[in-house]
Amino acid sequence: MTATDSTPTTTDTPDRLDGPGLVAMFVAASAALQRNIEPINALNVFPVPDGDTGTNMYLTMQSGIDDLKALTAPTVSEVASAFYSGTFLGARGNSGVILSQFFKGFSEGLDGRDDCGDDDLARACDLARVHAYKSVANPVEGTMLTVIASVADATREAAAEGNAVPTVLRIASDRAAETVAKTTEMLPVLQEAGVVDAGGQGLAVIIEGMRRSAAGEDITEAAFDIQVPDVAPSASARVSDDFFEAHAEDEYGYCTQFVVEAEGLDVDDLRVVMNDIAGSTVVIGDGSRAMVHGHAEDPGSLISMGISIGALSKVKIENMDAQHTEFASDRSQVQPEPELPGGVAVIAVAWGEGIEEVFRDTGATHLVTGGNTMNPSVRDLMDAIDRAAADTAYLLPNNKNIVPAARQAAEQSSKSVHVIETVSIPQGIAALFDFNPEVEADENVGSMEDARQEVTTGEITRAARDATIEGVEVREGQFLALLDGKPRGSGDDLNPVLVDLVGQADLQPGGLVTLYWGDMLSSDDAASASHALQQVYDDLEVDVHHGGQPHYEFIISIE
Repeated sequence: MTATDSTPTTTDTPDRLDGPGLVAMFVAASAALQRNIEPINALNVFPVPDGDTGTNMYLTMQSGIDDLKALTAPTVSEVASAFYSGTFLGARGNSGVILSQFFKGFSEGLDGRDDCGDDDLARACDLARVHAYKSVANPVEGTMLTVIASVADATREAAAEGNAVPTVLRIASDRAAETVAKTTEMLPVLQEAGVVDAGGQGLAVIIEGMRRSAAGEDITEAAFDIQVPDVAPSASARVSDDFFEAHAEDEYGYCTQFVVEAEGLDVDDLRVVMNDIAGSTVVIGDGSRAMVHGHAEDPGSLISMGISIGALSKVKIENMDAQHTEFASDRSQVQPEPELPGGVAVIAVAWGEGIEEVFRDTGATHLVTGGNTMNPSVRDLMDAIDRAAADTAYLLPNNKNIVPAARQAAEQSSKSVHVIETVSIPQGIAALFDFNPEVEADENVGSMEDARQEVTTGEITRAARDATIEGVEVREGQFLALLDGKPRGSGDDLNPVLVDLVGQADLQPGGLVTLYWGDMLSSDDAASASHALQQVYDDLEVDVHHGGQPHYEFIISIE
């Protein structure tokens, strides 16, 4: 029997947990998370369309489950170890990295165990807490970490009373839900936004899925509608068109993905249909648009199903069967990566045709597709490092949520990898301008770090919901302006919002503002914005470049 054949029945409620039972718990936890991706994403504090906590946590969990498929009659120790290995390499974003470290401690707590009792579970959760907190440089309470701590406390208390594993998990799940509800009061920014912590809610959903599995409850997909307190997902929230570019799995058949658009689209029904005709299915969307991903021997069945529902776009089919190599050979060949003197490589995370071109022209040797809504995993970054024909690499994450995965990838590499902690595209470009392949690493790191901190980053996007954040009021659909990640203004018209945002930066006489315009704008829109800036700031130099990034009308570099 393989590890994934161990789904519990409603009568399977052992006091202790064996290896197949732990597999079933992890599968159930991932199923619970899948059902709640969109409401968890909607808990983003800032009302911008890049809330991706639920997505990151789900893909991290799925990476762990992928590593369980080769196990046969495993012990709990083997299951926990394999699951941690998968989540570590598949970790995406802050929430995914913290989650992977949670399972690192969980694995250590079950090391050498054939099965798991209440004390084993308590020890595993204690160590999970230790490693989760250690993964964050400056732990903040009222976050996912607080929920993890509450789960550890609850399991320890329940085990001390001699409860069986299902009861311990019930108590832990109840405590997690209670703690999530309190996070709004613990962090002022959550209270102002009127939401609970997204990572904490994701963790609570995971524990609840594990509880239901251990209790032998029905773990069909419909059973995992776990309510998020006081939050209704925005009907205008978009699913990234490029989301599944980062979702690759190694199975036989054809990996088929597409966007389907139709009025009155029922995502739940679509998910049920997909599960009937394909494996490894992911369906995420709203009432008019959905991203669909699945693996099937006949991709035509998925395409036909999609066409019967609505209009298709972004269709992508990849043959994963080793017997059909002729199809694979017809795909475009990857061009050789450029090499720099001295055996060094520069790896940059970027998203958008124009922005990727800027990084190439500035000296990046390797690019990893990613950014807001699509954080690359640790494995993605490690693959890029491994592909580089160099012993030394400089890694530019260019997004604050990708920095933790970049650090983790660097730590695991046998190469000398230096993470320049760039948190925006302008910071990454500025750092790259100060890179010199012919000097020592310490000198490069110092100059690149200095350069990134001398740039101010502006961003303009459309608000995904009504909100008041740090004194800035914005309505759903209005333009929202951010300066170094902080809300600074809003409005109905793009150019006035841009002009006001740039005016709030520390402009120097003769300063330079570079506008990278997104894929929702035209060159005429960009020229109009440049003209509006120069009308107000006549001593300002304004450069305009096509960025092609999604979600953000402008990414702005201010020097």
